[in-house]
Amino acid sequence: MCKHYFHLLLIISILALSGAYIGEFFLGILPCRLCYYQRYVYFALLSFSLIFILKPNINKIISLLTTFLILFTGFIISFFHSGVERHWFKYNSVCTGFSEPINSAEQIVRNIEDASIAVCDILGPQLLGLTMANWNALLLGFLCCVTLFIYCKDQK
Repeated sequence: MCKHYFHLLLIISILALSGAYIGEFFLGILPCRLCYYQRYVYFALLSFSLIFILKPNINKIISLLTTFLILFTGFIISFFHSGVERHWFKYNSVCTGFSEPINSAEQIVRNIEDASIAVCDILGPQLLGLTMANWNALLLGFLCCVTLFIYCKDQK
């Protein structure tokens, strides 16, 4: 079951990254800094899933715990992004509408150079009332639970 799970995670990672890049390059949905962080999680998940598929002799406990840590990290990032979008959390960054007082010309230049394409604290496109960050948090939270279930089942 564990090997099939890594195949599923590989497919989910490919689909999530494909959806993100199709949205960005073909639909004009611009990502913010937190969106990029969420993509990094899927790149890590894709890489480790591929390693665990190609090297099946790796200890199941290590592979499942590594997978859980990647998924949980992604869940935290997605949940935080969802909270920033819905103004539950204040994220003081050039990625949001919140800004620090400008005290020097160097700070202005730094803010321009650090500016992301989209802001993090504005709701993006929604599907059934949820943004992509919301859907991502739900998916990754569910996958965390599935990974723990498989881990607990293998321990018996």
